[in-house]
Amino acid sequence: MNYLFKNNKKKIRFSFSIFLIIMVLIYILFALKRIKYSLSFEINNFKISNEFWIFPIILLIKFFYNKNFKKSKLNIKNNLQLLICLFFIICIILFGGFKVENNKQFLLALMELIIPMLFIFSITIYDIDYFDIILKLIVFFNLIYSILAIIAVSRFGYLMEILGNQSNLQYYSQYRASLMIGSSITVSYYFNITLPFCFYAYIAHKEKLWKLLDIITIILNIIATFLLQSRLASLISIIIVLYYMILVNSNNFSFFKKIFILIFGIVLCINIFNKYDLSRLYLGFNDYSTILRIYSMKLGLYFFEKNPLLGSGLGKYYLRFYSNSELDINGNFGLIDPHNTYVFILSEMGILGLLAFIIYFIIIINNFKYIKNNSLKKSAYIFLIAYFVGALGGSQIVNEISFATLFWIYISIFRAISLRDYFAINLSEQI
Repeated sequence: MNYLFKNNKKKIRFSFSIFLIIMVLIYILFALKRIKYSLSFEINNFKISNEFWIFPIILLIKFFYNKNFKKSKLNIKNNLQLLICLFFIICIILFGGFKVENNKQFLLALMELIIPMLFIFSITIYDIDYFDIILKLIVFFNLIYSILAIIAVSRFGYLMEILGNQSNLQYYSQYRASLMIGSSITVSYYFNITLPFCFYAYIAHKEKLWKLLDIITIILNIIATFLLQSRLASLISIIIVLYYMILVNSNNFSFFKKIFILIFGIVLCINIFNKYDLSRLYLGFNDYSTILRIYSMKLGLYFFEKNPLLGSGLGKYYLRFYSNSELDINGNFGLIDPHNTYVFILSEMGILGLLAFIIYFIIIINNFKYIKNNSLKKSAYIFLIAYFVGALGGSQIVNEISFATLFWIYISIFRAISLRDYFAINLSEQI
């Protein structure tokens, strides 16, 4: 099923398959919590997001729609490695499940991890024909989100009033605001992993209007990241900018353009620091927040030491719904969430779980080398680096379904392009 659009120059066919993925992106980024919690089920008297049943349905619809993709032996062979690895991850989780104390929390934790991972197969080599549309929408969504984040930092209380929510007095001053995708930290990491797409869009787009929107989005993305005051996310943002300014050479990033952008950025940063209190960014890492996270990581490692092979069992350490976010186990104190993906996986799934994830990502990274467009290939790698560094300060990929789904959709885009280019090379060699 294709939707036909017209513009002044040509007709554009829009795939129903891509339409489904775009709807998922819109739902993740812009659906309010009250919408995500409607028509949902409960665990321990707490409602959970309806994403847990909506997303699997969308994946099934998309799978049965992609008839050509299912028939392709090349696709089946390439997906087999990931499917086998994913099967082992599920087996590790199930074996660890014998140790859990709450079966409902275990099931929820399993779904929260596995459902988003299935989205790595959501974009196929047939869908990638619409990559330009996907890229423009990713940039446009990020532009809107950057503006929302900037407004929310200083006007969060007023936004809550507009939405009909009660607001505390603290929300009317500068505030590290959460948005529909999650907490301020989650929003910051969303900006990090989307920034490489925005830079690539600026390099790839030829239309002046889109190039202008791309550069505005990049600037607002960086500003929003700083205003949300996640120190690690801000550092990652700086690294990404320096990477593109120094190492990426193209006609769109000439020497004079880079100098202009850097000077403009410095002036902009000075104005932002004068207008907002961003002292948290240069306090160092000796404050209470950092110390508490260190304790939390030590607590996670304590669980790992007790069960090094399979971990404590997914859902035991991370209690999805709780009245108290802190734990004190045999004198080991910390937050329930270790705020570190690697520690989280070790504590929940042990060394076998971490090895399975490492192999999973090695397979994905190995695919990326086939991307023919050099700028896009570099963007794919910097995207992964941004995530791997950010994973030191957050567990979003394993315990937040909205962020994790977005992440795996991004991965599937790069992977589909790499497979398309790989198959093209093989077919040309056979001919």
